[in-house]
Amino acid sequence: MSSRLLTLFGVFVLVFSGGAGAQPQSASIRGTVLDPSGAAAGKVAVRVINEGTNEVR
Repeated sequence: MSSRLLTLFGVFVLVFSGGAGAQPQSASIRGTVLDPSGAAAGKVAVRVINEGTNEVR
């Protein structure tokens, strides 16, 4: 492989790999909490647990 091609490949890798690790971590959850009869429950507290990190929100 010529040094010019190797240099071009190196520049390509540096330019296009910069944002690979900067992916934002965000998500959303949407739904309805129901009581045992199937009616919508009001004034409830909901906890969401990330099973990978055990983070609770």
